[in-house]
Amino acid sequence: MGKNKDPYRYYEKDHPYLSTLSVKKRVDYKRKQRFALAVVLIFLFFLAEIIILWGASNTRVAYSPLKSNIVSGVRPPKAKLEVKKEADQSPPPPILKEAEMYLVIPKLLINTPLEAKGTAASGEILTPSKNTSVSWFKDGVKPGQNGSVLMAGYYGSENAGILKDANKLTAGDEIEVRYKDGRTQKYKVLEKAQYQPNEEIKPELLKKDDAKYLGLFLVTNPALSKIGLESQRLVIYAKSE
Repeated sequence: MGKNKDPYRYYEKDHPYLSTLSVKKRVDYKRKQRFALAVVLIFLFFLAEIIILWGASNTRVAYSPLKSNIVSGVRPPKAKLEVKKEADQSPPPPILKEAEMYLVIPKLLINTPLEAKGTAASGEILTPSKNTSVSWFKDGVKPGQNGSVLMAGYYGSENAGILKDANKLTAGDEIEVRYKDGRTQKYKVLEKAQYQPNEEIKPELLKKDDAKYLGLFLVTNPALSKIGLESQRLVIYAKSE
């Protein structure tokens, strides 16, 4: 029996309220007090945690460059260090003058400026100064007039430039000449012909003035400055409807 301690002997017997209760009721009362105290402490703990979390959520305001003031002490993101590049000292590219006319071939997806050229001393048509354009004989018939408009360029190789696939044109394909003021002259291919070196071109195809014609003279060598008899030539004839 000495080992079984009296669970009630540790309470204050002189307490004014406990003195009115039995020993068993005193123990039950103390247990209830502890339970109530534990419940209150747990409630206060969770309440304090909720208040802390709520306060923290209010302070985590994302910085917005649209706001004039920073809210709740949040620092704005640091500006990135920008390294200023030195100004380009190279001269600006030349300003290209707008062409008076453009050659448009829808089948070949071509829209290229026309260079106004004359003829060589021996009378041959001069080729364009670069393979991204086409030349036309400025002293002859102009697009839209009766007669044959004469043009020159390169074809047949990657170095030939804009008209490299001109040999793919067939009868009925459309060729247009567009003025920069909006006027357009349309032609349709009649035929194309290959001429070997020293082979004369049919003169009757160049002297017709009963309608509007276009003759496109092409050579395979971009180094040539003129369309002469000594070269192999592709000639495309077209007529306005």
